[in-house]
Amino acid sequence: ARRRELDVIGAAYLEIRLAKVAAALAQSDQVALEACRARGWVYRAQEATLVPRPPAPAAPAFESFEQLAQLTRIATHLTA
Repeated sequence: ARRRELDVIGAAYLEIRLAKVAAALAQSDQVALEACRARGWVYRAQEATLVPRPPAPAAPAFESFEQLAQLTRIATHLTA
């Protein structure tokens, strides 16, 4: 659950206060900071903010025609 929450925050914010992240995770500031640093986020101590690194993009999804073509290839291979 914490990983998912950090993925959402990372995708939504360019900069966010540490206290807000900690509250979203229901964790202490220190625990939240450690989790964020482990993801490569930058902590700006002066402002007490984090600069998230967006999550890696998911594998591209097939478009409907591409899905149909791939399914056809698989079905043809299985019936041959």
